[in-house]
Amino acid sequence: ALVNINLPSSLESIGNSAFSSCSSLAAVDFPDGLKTIGERAFDCCSSLAAVDFPDSLQSIGDRAFNECTGITLLKTGNQLKDIGEWAFSECRNLSTVILSDSVETIQKYAFWQCVRLTNLYLGSGLTDIESSAFSSCDRLTHAFYNGTASKWKKVINDGLRCDIYIGEQPVGDIVDIEGKMTKILTLLVAAETITDWDATFTMT
Repeated sequence: ALVNINLPSSLESIGNSAFSSCSSLAAVDFPDGLKTIGERAFDCCSSLAAVDFPDSLQSIGDRAFNECTGITLLKTGNQLKDIGEWAFSECRNLSTVILSDSVETIQKYAFWQCVRLTNLYLGSGLTDIESSAFSSCDRLTHAFYNGTASKWKKVINDGLRCDIYIGEQPVGDIVDIEGKMTKILTLLVAAETITDWDATFTMT
C-alpha cells in the first residue's frame, strides 16, 4: 500500500485524481516549486494526517482533499489565491483553518461539513466567499478577518454564519469590536504556537 510520497523537486502540478482513494497514504512531501493541485488529487485519502503546502502553491482544485478525514490543521502559503469547490469538504476532523492574505476566492462548498471546524482565520486579500462555502460547519462560532469592515461587506454571503472579528492589530492587543472586547490574533503567530485558539477569542 502507498503510505508516503516524495514528489520530485521539479514538479509544478499534481494532476486530476492523481492519488484519489489512496486510503493508506499518510504523508506527502510537497516540493517547493509546486503551483497547482488538480481536481480530486487526494480525494478520499482518509489516512492523510497533515498537509504542509509550499509558498509556491497558487491553486487547489475542486474536491482536491475531499473526505481527507485525518487532516486537523490547514495553513496555506503566501501565494495561494484560489480554493476550489468542495476542496476540503467532509474533512471531519479539521479544526483549524488559517488562510494567508493571498487567498482571494473560497469557492462553494469548499469546507462543507467540516463538522469539527472551530477556528477560522481569513486573510485580508479575500474577495469572495461563494455560496455555502462553510455550510454544515456547526461548531464554527467565530472567525477572524484580517481586512476592514467595509471590505468585509463585499465579501460575506450566507455561506458563513458566525461572529466575525475584524481588525489588523498586533498579537495581544485589546480592541473594541461592535461593543465587545476581544483579543485579536494575526498571522504574526505561527500555527505551531496556537495552543488554545478559543481562549484567544474569549470575551472579556
